[in-house]
Amino acid sequence: MPHPLSAEEGAPDAEVLQGEMPRATYPFSKLVEVLPNNKRKCNLPASGFVTKKINVHFAGVGGCGIRDYKLFDDRVRSEALEALKGERAVEGSSNLTQGSHQPLTASNEGARSKTSFVEKNQPSRSFPALTNMPRPMNAKGGEPNTEVPHGARMQVASAESQQGTRRLAKRNMTFLESKLEELISSGQGDMSKLNSKWMEEEYWRVVRAIREGSVPPEKVAEVVELFKEVLLAPGRFWQAATTLVRRSKTSPLVTTELVGKETQLKVNEIFSNLKQDNFSRIGVYGMGGVGKTAILTHVYNRLLEDLDLDVFWVAVPQDFSVYALQEEIANAVGLDNLSNEKDVRRRAGLLYGHLNMKNRSILILDGLWMHFEVKEVGIPVETGKLKLVVTTRSLEVCRMMLCQKQIKIGLLDMEDTGWLFSKTLCVAGLLPSEVEHIASSLLDRCCGLPLAITEIATRLRGVEKVHEWRDMLGKLEDSKMELDVFKRLQLSYVNLGNDQVQQCFLHLILRFGEALVLSGASGEEELIESFIDEGLLGGIATRQGLHDRGNTILDKIRGSCLLDPDIEYRCLHPLTRDMALRMVTSTTHIVKACMGLKEIPEEVFWNDHLEKVFLQGNDIEEIPDGISPNCPKLTSLYLNGNDMLGVIHESFFRHLKGLTVLDLCYTGITELPDSISQLESLEALLLRSCLALRFIPSVGKLGSLRKLDLQGCQSLEEAPEGMEMLVKLRYLALDGTMIETLLEGVLEKLVNLQYLAIEKLRAGEEVKSTKLEALYCSVAHVETFNACVGSLVRNSCRRYTLAAPNAYSLWLVDDPDRSILIDGWDHIAASVDGTSGDGCALLPESVQSLELSRCHKIKRVVEWEWLTMLLPNLEKIIVHSCEKLEEIIHGPLPSRATCRLTYLEVSGCNNIKRELLTEDMLLHLPFLQEILVKDCKGIEVIIGTVAEMTHRSFPKITNLGLWNLPELKSICDGTTSWDTLRQISIDNCPKLKRIPLQLPLLDNGPPPSLREIRINQQTWESLEWDHPLVRSSLEPSVKFLD
Repeated sequence: MPHPLSAEEGAPDAEVLQGEMPRATYPFSKLVEVLPNNKRKCNLPASGFVTKKINVHFAGVGGCGIRDYKLFDDRVRSEALEALKGERAVEGSSNLTQGSHQPLTASNEGARSKTSFVEKNQPSRSFPALTNMPRPMNAKGGEPNTEVPHGARMQVASAESQQGTRRLAKRNMTFLESKLEELISSGQGDMSKLNSKWMEEEYWRVVRAIREGSVPPEKVAEVVELFKEVLLAPGRFWQAATTLVRRSKTSPLVTTELVGKETQLKVNEIFSNLKQDNFSRIGVYGMGGVGKTAILTHVYNRLLEDLDLDVFWVAVPQDFSVYALQEEIANAVGLDNLSNEKDVRRRAGLLYGHLNMKNRSILILDGLWMHFEVKEVGIPVETGKLKLVVTTRSLEVCRMMLCQKQIKIGLLDMEDTGWLFSKTLCVAGLLPSEVEHIASSLLDRCCGLPLAITEIATRLRGVEKVHEWRDMLGKLEDSKMELDVFKRLQLSYVNLGNDQVQQCFLHLILRFGEALVLSGASGEEELIESFIDEGLLGGIATRQGLHDRGNTILDKIRGSCLLDPDIEYRCLHPLTRDMALRMVTSTTHIVKACMGLKEIPEEVFWNDHLEKVFLQGNDIEEIPDGISPNCPKLTSLYLNGNDMLGVIHESFFRHLKGLTVLDLCYTGITELPDSISQLESLEALLLRSCLALRFIPSVGKLGSLRKLDLQGCQSLEEAPEGMEMLVKLRYLALDGTMIETLLEGVLEKLVNLQYLAIEKLRAGEEVKSTKLEALYCSVAHVETFNACVGSLVRNSCRRYTLAAPNAYSLWLVDDPDRSILIDGWDHIAASVDGTSGDGCALLPESVQSLELSRCHKIKRVVEWEWLTMLLPNLEKIIVHSCEKLEEIIHGPLPSRATCRLTYLEVSGCNNIKRELLTEDMLLHLPFLQEILVKDCKGIEVIIGTVAEMTHRSFPKITNLGLWNLPELKSICDGTTSWDTLRQISIDNCPKLKRIPLQLPLLDNGPPPSLREIRINQQTWESLEWDHPLVRSSLEPSVKFLD
């Protein structure tokens, strides 16, 4: 195959240019006719083309769209070649040094490889495999030809327009040459498929199209398919090419010894997943210093043992860019010529083609900080030939990289922590007891992080004196020790992405410390509320928007592995906290939380640069008279959790005019000083669960106040004066206090309220708050209740607990986001329009939990039609002491529809006869998980049978509780499969003789799902079983009730 032309060379079959009259010395002037258009034509028979390439024609070069002429002998050919040399010399081109009919030998191979059409001033680029490709054959004689002479170049375009075309051509040809080089190395095909006509017509046609820019770079890969029919000849051509195409195998990496069985299991897990066909992208993540790279080096070395597999290790540059990553990958895979190409997209094409030619390969990217699109870099994952493994500190990166398998590397347990510390310390024998105690405290701070363990142990090598060990511990506890691990963790902080997420992370550390809890909805809500209090979430108008943004930020922080929910009893690593504390300056922050302080810091620490003070969780008892810090920039003061703090003197707040957040929650404060009333910049006053608080001074001047939280202040009888002036107030929590209602007319002036929790709501007050998103209250009358329901619907409230007059204390209720509690009313109905003329309490469509108590005239709780159409979100039904209740769900069964009910609890309903539910009803309750029944005298069976049903299975039920059911004889009629049952609790059911449950028993134990059977011993011993092995199989799960 001929060497591809450079950008400056014209296509060999380009349009012939106008030329001068042939000179008298021209050796073939008699054979050439000068045409009227000043072009020349060969007059010999079978020629017939008009061209300036006459010399090529006569010389027998052929190819490239020019036919050689067979009638001349070697003398004529030689003269034509001399003419070509002269013509090239005049035009300043490179020398034509090899005759067309000369064979390529070892002696002239070097000269042959120099024959090129690349401009001399162009930077040299080597494509060795291509230079050894066979030259084009003559169409008839099969004789090898020389390269196309310079005189055949196209010279129509102007010099200015050629520059852009040449640059594009160079890039496109570079890509094509790389593709051909990879094709050579693949060894697909043989010389028998080489066809000279194809070589002359197809190859040069494609080359010309690429050079002219009509084939975009991304299509060049498709063009290469045309060349799969033509490959290297056998013999030395193949040998020369394969020696020049570099093999990609690499040497093993140096590894560190694995610590613990869990680490070895991670190596095996990653290795086995890479051997499976169903995983093409694997993400390995964990906090900085946990050992991700160490584990992957072991995996890498094991993979190298597979001789048919190419494995590449790439350390991702910290200063990430697609260009830099391409360069690193190219160095790893042996694509030497990638650096010659500067365009990122064309580099991606080169890299893609190179990697795609490999049959089986694995690319490991170690230390990835941010996601990228694999196609933009040039990684052909989707072809199935390459698998991608990334290590990262961010779970979000794994997800954004579309990793099908995400493997977390966790911290070491205490046993492995001690082993690694001892091994690194290199101490023979046991440590002295006092040193052992200090070492244990040091390891508690390391909390299973291998990098920290090895670094501290290394620093303590040879240290024998106890005071030196104690000094090391003191520095670590005071965050005064310089450790490399802090730099690693700080990189994770920097890569959180933006300033808002970083500020939220720091606030979590400073505000909650090691007590930080991320699990559970209540824990998350507390964190997000704290973000809102500090104004960290920006100017979002709605609470739902603020919580959505807050949850997004928490997800980013979780995904960064800076916080780890899997750490026992906490989710904040001690060293992560230390890293964060090192990032805040002592001049702007006082951070002395949970340090056992009896007094607040001395006034000298309260400088005029101070911005935030965190003193929560101490034992401060009083802020005495005479302490009056002058801190004009102080915005946040946290004294919460000082449960002994009973007195704050008047002088303390006198000069804190810039304070925006004051947190006194969970303190023993009995009254607030009058100076609180002068904090006109205050936006959040937090007094939750101040159990002894009895008095709050006027808040009328607190015009900036957005949040007033008094929840659980059980001694507080009156709301503070001036409440009607709080026009910016968005959050008001009065539940759990002795304040039943606000003064008449106050609520209607709080027009910006988004959250309201109050013991009772008057008639008419519910319609004034048009921005309300969360409402927790009780009402006295059905009409007011229905008006509230209408308000909830109009405002699209996402959270509410609406109770009828005598419902349970709201702040003790742990229900889903949207709950209705009705106590003592006789009629309920499903509706969404908020109106009723028959005295029914209307249920909003969005309700998730419905609780009825002492509704003595109700005979059914809901209708099937309600569950499937009008109450599609209802998940929980609780019924207490409804004397005339006959059934839970009434009406004809729906044909196909199902409902979302997951929880059913019934107690004190003695009018329910025989069965609670039937098997055909459960077909429409596919999500039901818990059934709890108590104190019902008439129930004989929990689930009644239906004659036409043959297969009985309850696939979702996990918990079954039966208490004080004197007539209960069976759980269900017949034998039923309960594959997911986890817990059974039975007490005081004297007539229960059989538990006809078809459980998936193991050979030597209970079914895998069943965890516990709580039952009276006498009842257990009296039970009858269908299979003799059931009792013995279930006994390991039995726990007898006292």
